Amino acid sequence: MRRLGRTGIEAGTVHLVTATGALARRGRHDAVLRQRALSTCRGELKGVGLDELSAPGRALP
Repeated sequence: MRRLGRTGIEAGTVHLVTATGALARRGRHDAVLRQRALSTCRGELKGVGLDELSAPGRALP
């Protein structure tokens, strides 16, 4: 089980946080992170659904 992770939390900076902390903050930051990922990788993600994209990550223990 993953205990630490890196995620954008404040002002677009990346922070090392616990898995519990990241999940607790996800609701507040999910829309921003999703939009940033889609705008940054728009060309590479053309025709790829978000469910298809997230499935491998969700399958991780």
